[in-house]
Amino acid sequence: MLSKQTVIVLQRCYLKPFTLQSQYARDNSREVAELSSRGLITTQVSTEEYGKVWRVNAAGKALLELSV
Repeated sequence: MLSKQTVIVLQRCYLKPFTLQSQYARDNSREVAELSSRGLITTQVSTEEYGKVWRVNAAGKALLELSV
């Protein structure tokens, strides 16, 4: 199960995506690492393209909908 802070970071990522090197990403680096390793957030834009912003993917969105 995700900690409360990890869920907060996931919600923030959904509502207002943040860049890879933002202060928010640095301050919450453990949560960002956990969410990305669990496959809940990504920087992938298309099959072969990656961007500079963390975004919630389908699995992350489904988890957010369950946690509401």
